[in-house]
Amino acid sequence: MQQKKYTRFLAQAAVIAAVYVVLTVVFAPFSFSEVQVRISEALTILPVFTAAAVPGLTVGCLLGNIVGGAPLPDVVFGTLATLIGAVGTRILRSWKPAAASGSRSDVLAAKDAAADCPPYDPKAACDCTAPSSQSRHSAGSSSEPRTSACEV
Repeated sequence: MQQKKYTRFLAQAAVIAAVYVVLTVVFAPFSFSEVQVRISEALTILPVFTAAAVPGLTVGCLLGNIVGGAPLPDVVFGTLATLIGAVGTRILRSWKPAAASGSRSDVLAAKDAAADCPPYDPKAACDCTAPSSQSRHSAGSSSEPRTSACEV
């Protein structure tokens, strides 16, 4: 069983490295100009899905730089940058933004606050960050219509 996992990991890494090299070489005019635009760097999202992408991207970048004729500093530091990016992507895959990890009441309160503001109008001189005169969550009920700080 352990051998099967290792073989799968190695095969995934090899395929990712091969795709990286092919994309780098096919788009060589963009990949090795003064300002490098590497289509193959779009693969750096793969460590979110599989750990095999980290060595795959690193080896692919190294081979792509060597085959493409990149200067030695680009081979060394470009590969190192790709390794750092892939490891960082792998580490951050389980990180959730603060808004996503908030409680349901926090999310509902944010929705209510956004509902007080009209659609964005660059010509309007309204400040939707100002507190409204009556909130949906204020104590007691009132028959007065709710007004926002944005309404004139």
